[in-house]
Amino acid sequence: MSKVFKAIGIVAGIAAVIPGPHQPIAAAVAVAANIGAKLTAKPPRQRAQGTLNETTIGNNQPTACLVGETYSGGALIHEAGYGATLKKVKNPYYFRATSFSICGPVAALVGVYADFEPIGLSGNSATGFYSGFLFVDSQLGQTPESSALSPQWPGCPDWGPSHRISGHAALGFSLLFDKEGERFASGQPQFGAVWQGVRVYNALLDSTYPGGSGSCRINDETTWVYSENPAWHAVSYAYGRYSNGVKVFGVDLGDAAIDLAGAVAWANLCTANNWKVGGS
Repeated sequence: MSKVFKAIGIVAGIAAVIPGPHQPIAAAVAVAANIGAKLTAKPPRQRAQGTLNETTIGNNQPTACLVGETYSGGALIHEAGYGATLKKVKNPYYFRATSFSICGPVAALVGVYADFEPIGLSGNSATGFYSGFLFVDSQLGQTPESSALSPQWPGCPDWGPSHRISGHAALGFSLLFDKEGERFASGQPQFGAVWQGVRVYNALLDSTYPGGSGSCRINDETTWVYSENPAWHAVSYAYGRYSNGVKVFGVDLGDAAIDLAGAVAWANLCTANNWKVGGS
């Protein structure tokens, strides 16, 4: 159907430039056909499909960059069942590592969820319904991370100290399966988490910017701060995000190409109207 609309649009477009009383009609047909072609075009194939609320699975899949306070299902990067038979259950231990955001460290982990219900945690151990059956290790995405996410039980295949996924805000879920199926009879719940996302540059907190005050510097991400202001996220995206000197996100314009005065005005307008960015 998209090809038919496209053909009609081409013919009508040619007719629209030929002088004559038919021109307005031909021009209208061309516009309508072009709109129809876009509406009926097939979407491009993607490596990973799903929404932000779902956990995506796949090789070389896109990784999110979380802004503001945001819920995400994350991207599954490793999973394994393992362990000696326990109470007649083979491979009773399960570990899954899930990445939620690049450009770490993010500001904070707010809460962990199972089937969109909050999970209470005492240290790494779940409390309440999942007590004794679920354990959660977390990292904010330091560069580099000092250690890898730790499974609750040793011996997880293809996972060890070298799997530190530095720069990624991530969670490691450890589950214990039992023969009676007291907790996971229907399989795993849908896991997710709420995070306060990536840090950004804020010119108002930069004493080297006219009128600014503070230690925030555009060329030093370690000085960047958490913000829900859309303007500062736009500036940071335009400048570019780096890990070990390699750009991992953004445009890479550099500060000379960014209108910081305009960004300050925009940021002040957002603050005055309480306009925020986030997804929780």
